[in-house]
Amino acid sequence: MGKNQQHNHQQQQQQQQQQQRRQQQQQQRQQQQHQLQQQQQQQHHHHHHHHHQQQQQQQQQQQQQQQQQQQQQQQQQQQQHQQQQQQQQQQQQQQQQQQHQQQQQQQQQQQQQQKQQQQQELQQQQQQQQQQQQQQQQDYFSSMSPVVKGFGSEGPMLIETPIKHSCCFCCSSNSSLLQLLLLLLMLLLC
Repeated sequence: MGKNQQHNHQQQQQQQQQQQRRQQQQQQRQQQQHQLQQQQQQQHHHHHHHHHQQQQQQQQQQQQQQQQQQQQQQQQQQQQHQQQQQQQQQQQQQQQQQQHQQQQQQQQQQQQQQKQQQQQELQQQQQQQQQQQQQQQQDYFSSMSPVVKGFGSEGPMLIETPIKHSCCFCCSSNSSLLQLLLLLLMLLLC
């Protein structure tokens, strides 16, 4: 039950209690009128019966007081019952709030799991990209078979690669170390 419904329920209970109080007041007024009528009737009767009639009045008053006490006890029991109902409603609301919190926690956990899955997918994609890059590099190096054409010891050295751009260097030195260094530079540049 929502708060508005509980509020309406409390208002209804208060109205019921007010109606019970009004009924009690009306009953008390009727009893007073009844007593007045009895007293008037007694005044019309003979004085010898006066003492006996007073005892009857006292007994009737005691019975009426006992009835009023019983009514008050019944009302107290009803009020206690209503209080118990209110407590039960409050407990139900607390349970609903706890369930709502649990649902929120579950949603948060699901979101975290989704994030973890997304991260795992990203990692897998990155790994796949790295693997593809490594394969491309391997293909690149395996397909690169440089053809070195030398024209004598003092002639120009031509390095050709099957890649889009080809480079040409002319070297007039006799040392083979420089030629190896140039080959390495060409591999790195291309």
